[in-house]
Amino acid sequence: MRKRNYNISEQILNGANIEIKGRKGAGKTSIIDAIRFALTHSSERDWVIKNGADEGEIIIETDSGLTIDRKARKGKVDAISVKENLTTVNKPETFLKSIITPLQLNPVEFTQMSKADQNRAILDLIEFDWNMDWIREKFGEIPQGVDYSQNILQILNDIQSDNGEYKEDGIDNLIPIPYGVKLEPMSNTKLADSQFLELKQYSAIQIASAFGIKPVQIGDLTKASYASAEAQQLSFLIDTLLYIIKQYEEEINYKVLNGTNCYAKFNVDVILRADFRNKVETLATAVNSFMMTPDEARRKLDLGNKPGGDQLVGNGSTIPLAQVGAQYNQNAGGGEKE
Repeated sequence: MRKRNYNISEQILNGANIEIKGRKGAGKTSIIDAIRFALTHSSERDWVIKNGADEGEIIIETDSGLTIDRKARKGKVDAISVKENLTTVNKPETFLKSIITPLQLNPVEFTQMSKADQNRAILDLIEFDWNMDWIREKFGEIPQGVDYSQNILQILNDIQSDNGEYKEDGIDNLIPIPYGVKLEPMSNTKLADSQFLELKQYSAIQIASAFGIKPVQIGDLTKASYASAEAQQLSFLIDTLLYIIKQYEEEINYKVLNGTNCYAKFNVDVILRADFRNKVETLATAVNSFMMTPDEARRKLDLGNKPGGDQLVGNGSTIPLAQVGAQYNQNAGGGEKE
């Protein structure tokens, strides 16, 4: 680089590792600022041309065949020429922005940035070939209210956000995946081939086992049937309500009905209601076993009383346990009576 920039009259670097030494104010930082100006056309200084000169020129040549020639001029528009392998680049500023960022020349500035600004800077390093036609192809239109000068990931985030505004706390809705992992849409996967149902059922059994409950209590009805419906209702009563109901009964009996001939007992039959056939068969067995009167059984079915229905009836062959064998004693002395 050379010629009257940043108070540097002329300096040529040979491309090897360079260590710049000198006293304070000798121009060490000026060399770095000159390189930054040539690459980015930006400077934090009030002036970049040496005092008394009308023009300053910076030339950077690399071993890869890249040549950058930038001129800063007083009273005129600055000029730049970029050549790659002796071929002139048509849009030099755009080309330079694609190969270098200001932070590469000042890493200390990156450490002093906020987390959101650091995220933006890192995203700017991601290369992704896109244009407005690509946006129109993916979304069917060009969404409005989006700053398309941002990184493509920031643009996609703004398009998919609720209000189209950039979220200051960083990029959301991004899923990091390990290197080498490929994501495929579920539409290409057959659930039967991947044994989705079997794995789901196995997970339900594991959850039930971990909490010490039955799979049916967390919605796994694969082994449930209509015949087991009553058993499930009974299980629900025993596992959940019965303990609480028992506590209430004991509290009421001890604190309210203590010393009386009354006691409290909750009616849980509403939970254990069976189908009509089973209910009739159960009541018939109770009547034939002298456990209930016909009227008591009818009231269980929401039916009215009948004359004579308040007496216990049953099978005539049923006798008390104390009288078992009495018929043989009656006939022991005289044999059968004709």
